[in-house]
Amino acid sequence: MAAPLHTCQFFLNNELTPVICTTAPPTCPICDEPATDPVSLPCNHVFCRECITAWSIGPPEHSTCPMCRRELFRRSLIVRLPIPAAMQNAGTQTGADAEAALARARLEEALAARAARMINDRHRVLVAARVAREDADRRATTQGAEVPAVAASPQTRAAQANRLTQRWIRRVKRTRRGGRGQ
Repeated sequence: MAAPLHTCQFFLNNELTPVICTTAPPTCPICDEPATDPVSLPCNHVFCRECITAWSIGPPEHSTCPMCRRELFRRSLIVRLPIPAAMQNAGTQTGADAEAALARARLEEALAARAARMINDRHRVLVAARVAREDADRRATTQGAEVPAVAASPQTRAAQANRLTQRWIRRVKRTRRGGRGQ
């Protein structure tokens, strides 16, 4: 027996990240009305685009989720939810057409959630690389060591940043596979 449409859950990449599918637009917890132009934060809370945009006006670099207070970075704040219209259309169809529309809607939702996680992971890697560079510069100056003039060139710094970023990406991939994240 298939699960009812209003309670279906599936999990992406065995990370147990639930994505709830509904036949009606979700309710925005800020305005307590059906979400207009619904968007999802990386923590999977759903809001009206207008409400969350008004909420996130604050510090220029980051904000927090109104529900769970998880820190969110400005570039990865909002992911559009393609589901409600597709799900409503699936409700008016019958048989195989409805199942196909529902499957398409679920796939679109899964892809949107995965894209949001990938954006967040990439941003975390870039921030970690920047912090590592700043720490290395601070250690070099506090130990009294002269920073070579070559290190000040933009090309060299870009190459160093790229190497650090690639190292962090490999570490993240390794930890996701269950390997050691040195």
